[in-house]
Amino acid sequence: GGGRPMKELARRLLARARLQRPAGRAYRRLLRAARRARGIDRRIARRYLAEASEPKLHLGCGGHLLDGWLNSDLRPRAANVLRLDATRRFPFADDAFACVYCEHVIGGLAVEGAAAMLRECFRTLAPGGRLRISTPDLAFLSGLCETRERSEAQRRYLDWFSARTGTPSTHFDPDLYKSAWGLRFVYDEPTLREAMESAGFADVARRGLNRSDVPALRGLANEGRMPEGLLRLESFTLEGIKPLRYTGARPVDDPMVDGGHADGTGRGSRRPGVDMRKGIQSHERLTRDDPVEGGSNRGFGVVFTVVFAAVGLFPLLHGRPPRVWWLAAGAVVLAVTLVKADLLAPCNRVWFRFGLLLHRMVSPVVLALLFYAVVVPTGLVMRLLGRDLLNLRYDREAESYWIHRDPPGPDPGSLKNQF
Repeated sequence: GGGRPMKELARRLLARARLQRPAGRAYRRLLRAARRARGIDRRIARRYLAEASEPKLHLGCGGHLLDGWLNSDLRPRAANVLRLDATRRFPFADDAFACVYCEHVIGGLAVEGAAAMLRECFRTLAPGGRLRISTPDLAFLSGLCETRERSEAQRRYLDWFSARTGTPSTHFDPDLYKSAWGLRFVYDEPTLREAMESAGFADVARRGLNRSDVPALRGLANEGRMPEGLLRLESFTLEGIKPLRYTGARPVDDPMVDGGHADGTGRGSRRPGVDMRKGIQSHERLTRDDPVEGGSNRGFGVVFTVVFAAVGLFPLLHGRPPRVWWLAAGAVVLAVTLVKADLLAPCNRVWFRFGLLLHRMVSPVVLALLFYAVVVPTGLVMRLLGRDLLNLRYDREAESYWIHRDPPGPDPGSLKNQF
């Protein structure tokens, strides 16, 4: 209809002013903000994790949606696709999925982003879970660059690629290939294997396209996007396993830090784990990755009803008439709270994020004030007075720094379970 010419005109004006890309980025940011405000992705993830008996995560699905999988993409094309940036922390608890699959995704990421994605895949996979990655093969592409006689399959691939890009089929330009598919890094098998093993995966093995010893990982490739046989020719696939936890009797190579439940709540017991990636062995978890949840919509409505009522009735304490508009706002919020509290969800989320913003701003300021106004002056005064309250000075005449207790402390035999 009439909207299409207006869109085309706006597109031409933006292109002439060289503002098409900034406008596109601003538009996508606006869509992401609206998506977050409506809580679309949180509902998609919660619904899937609540219903799936064996949760499986599909990264970078594009238009290729897999049944029984949580399909995700940086720019979702369907309403039931989760928006997920694979280079950032995944919004899931540890050990949440049985399988993770991505096809032609890792090559589009910078090396640092790919490493971050592999670490998140490892974290969110359950022990014994599988990661399956399919990506263009550098060995095959290198073969296309050679000037020797090409095979029939290579010529067929070059004919298809030249038809897609408008280039002669007698010459293969790897830079054009990377640009055409949005690639930032092209892997060969040893490089991708090393990256997966560095993230903690074990038993990394090459698999045929659509073949796996795990039934859930068979027949996943999107072969329809290329002529028959070309995807198999162009790509290679690796699978890796997240090792099982050690039993306590015999540790295994387990680069895991223990996490929460697979139900997405983040709640669960903190059991000992070994983090081989950092070379640290500890009886406790030192990271705080638990998701922060806001309050209920009903609680939000009750709180603001009380606030509006208090502001509206406050003038009565000084013999003045009440503020009617504040009381009316409180009555509206109370009615919505009692009838359909879910309508307050956008306001609740905005208020919750505002609280998080205040926390990020106020906490560092308060701690800095306490440190520089109290701790630093106290330390300077103690030094000027020559006081050593913590007994940190080196004493050459002391036989030991052991502090003897009088009366003595508890029986050493009573300290059986220190942790």
